Amino acid sequence: MSATDVAKATMNALQAHDMAAASALMTDDFTFSGAVPVPLNKQQYLGVQWALFAAIPNWNFNASNYEEQGDKVILTVQITGTQTGTLENVIPGVPPIPPTGKSFQLPQEHVTLTVRGDKIANESVESVPNGGAPGIFAQLGHPLPPMG
Repeated sequence: MSATDVAKATMNALQAHDMAAASALMTDDFTFSGAVPVPLNKQQYLGVQWALFAAIPNWNFNASNYEEQGDKVILTVQITGTQTGTLENVIPGVPPIPPTGKSFQLPQEHVTLTVRGDKIANESVESVPNGGAPGIFAQLGHPLPPMG
């Protein structure tokens, strides 16, 4: 499988909320950074994704523009969704947010996936204004306190 094939398979598994398939496409030492206040390991990342999908069933990455550069794949996402469930367990210390019924659309963000073998070893999201978890919480009317 090419690095792009691995990236697309992983994004498709996440989009389908298939955590078992997504997990199988990630290395055991997988890390995620950029869209959250602190880096996440594989289990934390999958837990956050599961919590987001539970609160935002129509979560859509809108992934596009896959560009392979050696062992890295750079793609564009523009996450959209509507919060119809309780949003909890996404950011430590942030209380649960009851369903708001509000829709959100984040700005386009560039994601870099590093592929090792046939698995994703790292996902890094470009930090953009009003993007990532802070952008979601702000658009839902619950801005995050300053972190770090």
